[in-house]
Amino acid sequence: MLTVKFQNGEIVQNTAWLSLPPEPIQKIKYKFGDRTIIMEGYESYNCLVERVYAIIGNAPIIRNIYLMGVYQNIVKVIVLDPIHNQIHEYEAPYGKEYLSGFYGQFVNHEYNGRPSTGWHKGTFSLIPTYKIL
Repeated sequence: MLTVKFQNGEIVQNTAWLSLPPEPIQKIKYKFGDRTIIMEGYESYNCLVERVYAIIGNAPIIRNIYLMGVYQNIVKVIVLDPIHNQIHEYEAPYGKEYLSGFYGQFVNHEYNGRPSTGWHKGTFSLIPTYKIL
C-alpha cells in the first residue's frame, strides 16, 4: 500500500499515482509484505507499476513496482518484485531510470532505460534518504 505525505501535511493512501494532487511531496511510504520502504527529501518522486498481460483471459499480473526519487539528476530507484518477493535498488541518470523488465541485474551495467512520466514535485533536502525496514 502506498502512502504519500505532502508538504502541507495532507496524507493520501492507496490511490493511483496519477490522481495525486499537485502538492509538493514530503515523503512516500510503501508497505510491501512485512517490509516498508520510505523515501523523503527528494526533488521529485515517481511510482510506476509494471504489469504483464496474459494473451487469453486472465487479469494482468504486477511484475514490478518502481519507487523513484530524483536528486541532482540522479534517480534512486527501488524495485519491488512481488512475484519473487524481492527488493532491488539501483541509481540511474535522470531520463534513463526505467529499465523495462528489470530482474535484479543490469545488462552490461549500462543504463539502457528510458525516461518515465508522472513525476511529482518533492520537498528537497540537502540529504535525501531512503530506508527499507
